[in-house]
Amino acid sequence: MADRTASAGGSARGRVRGWLDRAVPLKSEALSLAAGIRAATACALPVLIAELTHRHELSWIAIVAFWGCLADSGGAWRTRVIAMASFTGLASFGCLAALLAGGSIWLAVPFVFVWSFGASLARIYGNAAAVVGSLLVAEIIVCLGTPSGGLTEALQRTGMTIIGGAWAMLLVLVIWRLYPYGPARRSIGDCWQAVAGFAEALGRLHRGTAADHEWAQVIGARRAAARAAIEIGRDIMAGERRRRAGESRRGALLLVLLADADQVFEALVALSEMLESAHGSGRPSAQRALRLMLLRVARTAALLADSLSQGRPPPPIRLATSLARVERHLAHDGSHPEAAGAALAHAADLFGRIAQYLTVAIETAAGVRQAEGLAELIATAAPEPKAAPRPAIWAVLRTNLTLTSLACRHALRLAIAAAVAVWLADWFAIERGYWIGITAVVILQPYVAATWQRAFERVAGSVLGGLIAAGLGLVLTGPMAVVAVVFPLSVITLAVRGVNYALFVLFLTPQFVLIAELFQTGGVPSWQLAGIRGLDSVLGGMLGLAAGFLLWPSWESTRLPDQLVLALRANRDYLAAALGGADDTVVQAARRGAGLASNNAEASLQRLLGEPRRRPPAIAEPAMTILTCLRRLAGAAAAISLMPIAARDATTARLSSVREWSGMALAGIAEAIGQGAELPVLPALVPGSEQDMIGSELGRIGRQIEVIRGAAARLVRRDEANSGATDAE
Repeated sequence: MADRTASAGGSARGRVRGWLDRAVPLKSEALSLAAGIRAATACALPVLIAELTHRHELSWIAIVAFWGCLADSGGAWRTRVIAMASFTGLASFGCLAALLAGGSIWLAVPFVFVWSFGASLARIYGNAAAVVGSLLVAEIIVCLGTPSGGLTEALQRTGMTIIGGAWAMLLVLVIWRLYPYGPARRSIGDCWQAVAGFAEALGRLHRGTAADHEWAQVIGARRAAARAAIEIGRDIMAGERRRRAGESRRGALLLVLLADADQVFEALVALSEMLESAHGSGRPSAQRALRLMLLRVARTAALLADSLSQGRPPPPIRLATSLARVERHLAHDGSHPEAAGAALAHAADLFGRIAQYLTVAIETAAGVRQAEGLAELIATAAPEPKAAPRPAIWAVLRTNLTLTSLACRHALRLAIAAAVAVWLADWFAIERGYWIGITAVVILQPYVAATWQRAFERVAGSVLGGLIAAGLGLVLTGPMAVVAVVFPLSVITLAVRGVNYALFVLFLTPQFVLIAELFQTGGVPSWQLAGIRGLDSVLGGMLGLAAGFLLWPSWESTRLPDQLVLALRANRDYLAAALGGADDTVVQAARRGAGLASNNAEASLQRLLGEPRRRPPAIAEPAMTILTCLRRLAGAAAAISLMPIAARDATTARLSSVREWSGMALAGIAEAIGQGAELPVLPALVPGSEQDMIGSELGRIGRQIEVIRGAAARLVRRDEANSGATDAE
């Protein structure tokens, strides 16, 4: 009875925890106190100077400096310099233009429309440009909401904007820039952290009781996260290599660590396939040895990630004992069928590969920490004589200046919302009306699902943050007390920026309100300001949602089929390369392409499920089935590509037959989904023995493709039914 009660209690706690995780997803590994302290310094110092000199208008420097710190979105040093310099220059020009146009609503509305459209369209040049564009829109809305008294005051505030941006650049890029390879080192640490999460998920699932859907959900999510982290690491390292004129020893070591992470990831993908094939087979001691080995691998990879992210010495590797235990248990375990036994034996070989890669990675990480000479530190600030060619700016812009472009539609949507917000604030003389515009443009995202989620996070965080600001206004006795509170608030705000958006807004709101009140009135906020702030946030949220739902909404039901087609074709190419015994370079490129295409399709599916609907769309179930089976196909391809050459050579004819059949089948399914046509009838796959390891994997490939075809048939039929219903209406 007690056991049942404890079990029920644990189940209830698990449900509550799962609900909280979905409602407030936290990324604790993204907590950065260093970034928070740096931003607090950038923000608090100008506020202190403003109060000491009794010139409260200097608090504008603190606001701009904080925005400047937000403009640093990480990545290569060159990217960070361009982003922060662009923000400083454009914010200064925009500030002057907005203050001059703010005297007339007939000038202000067209100006904010044009400015917001251009700033939002900047997202076509990457994430850093998107962040800078959002900040520029917010700054212009604040400038229009806090007009100047004339040309002289406008020029003074423009000068303070230049000072604030330059102060942020000086602090972030010069004074506080401790490690020239810091962003690259941290990104590769993130790669190893994601690989560790994948290994840990495998270890916890491999208990002999996990159902098939648990393998699909947990392993699929972890695989997607690891692939995404590795691709981010590739992008950052590519930026570092473009920036540097010659080879750097530290850069070369980081590339080795990135390659090792990718190799361990591939071995874990193959390992997950082997363990699922032998699921529940073997003695409990063998199963326990496999599970402990996986958890030991996860712990070692996590410690390596911490070493890279935090600059600590890498830990010594101790996998030899666990590896020997696995090999010993599997060598004497004859309690499983031949195919399962071969799979477990191959799993032991994969563990050996993983241990070797981890050993190399630990040794390499020790070299990354060695101090570089002064010459190399100085060289990091020098431009690269032979930079890699970059995409033509105007060519990218011309391609996206059309309503068929998602970025262009979003820019128009955001520009209209910003213009309407400015007009409403002026027409109804709303106090602190700029909060309406800021909320509207911040919650607007290119996708409906993201806008819907961001609206709740922003409004809830703003309302609660406004209450905190009101409470602080009641207890703070004067401007100097506000200065004392601004510093810790700034630390927390930037520290939790990547942890959770709602938490970020929760602390950002009182911080911004306190500084804004110092700038506008020179005093502390009143309790009435909380109500005004909350009302403005609600109005801005309603305006943003209306724009997102009414102005060219991008529903995922029209995009997901195209993503599924790309994923099917990419996984077809990977399977063909693996079964055909292609060169390792070709197989690795195909594996990466398949992983990225599956990630993109899964992201589209998640957006579809996040859209506000009374019931899940009909396309969701078949799409989920297709993506699950594609992950299994990729696992089988990885397992076969890493099998001994002798084993593959012994089944060349069978591999060739399945390669031809699977390529034709997946190509036909992709074409049918893309065109909404009837699926072709698959020819029968010549049966073969599944008693050996490769035969078992080939049999799984055939079964997965049959399941994919069935799901695709349901998807196409539902599309036809939806089309017919639309025509009837």
